[in-house]
Amino acid sequence: MWAFLLALGSVVLSTNAFVTSSYQTPTRSLHTAESKNTKTVTTMQAESMSRADALLTVGTAFFGAAAVVTGTSGPAHAVTADQPASGIHVGKTIGSKKEALAIIRKHKNLLYLATDANGDIAYKNDEDATKRGFQGLKELGDAAGIEMKHYPLKVDSLTASDADNLVEILTGLPRPTYIMCKSGARASALKALYLARLADLKEEKDLKKNIGTDLERLWLKIPAAKDWVLSNSAVR
Repeated sequence: MWAFLLALGSVVLSTNAFVTSSYQTPTRSLHTAESKNTKTVTTMQAESMSRADALLTVGTAFFGAAAVVTGTSGPAHAVTADQPASGIHVGKTIGSKKEALAIIRKHKNLLYLATDANGDIAYKNDEDATKRGFQGLKELGDAAGIEMKHYPLKVDSLTASDADNLVEILTGLPRPTYIMCKSGARASALKALYLARLADLKEEKDLKKNIGTDLERLWLKIPAAKDWVLSNSAVR
């Protein structure tokens, strides 16, 4: 293939040399010819082209077609390598506004998984009980200019649809990202699930090796969370 392409380049250069040498006609003759036959405008354009221009003109058309032929494409994946799991941080209940602000300032977005119902609240805000839960946290995030998302996730009713939806959301968020819930179990499960799909891990032991902190391992201790991760990824 490359030998053919090099040969083509040589032909183009030779052809251009012929064109430029064959049409070195006096300017007056070109103007006279132009008045008689408008087709000689092409000749004038060819005369002004350099060898590089001619090669680029022909080469672009050819290489453009070649790129289509030789280009490769694979199946679409739920997650991509340009959104590394290393930029995903996991957290649990935040007790104060000061702590919340410290986390918000270090991240571009925050994904809140607590339901804010029946005591399942991940932002207590000890200073102001009227501004708890996601809405209270969202006020701080909005003021800081970071994206705040709430996806109420019940640990006792995790579904395949939840897995797909959350992986899609997580994939679209720029890093660094902070995921949180009340205990950290759901947040850690989501990161594990995302990592499993991102790295196409096949064995549970390999997934465990890629999980760092104790909090990130919390999902392993919760049967429902563990089953959710393993049943919605390639890990077995």
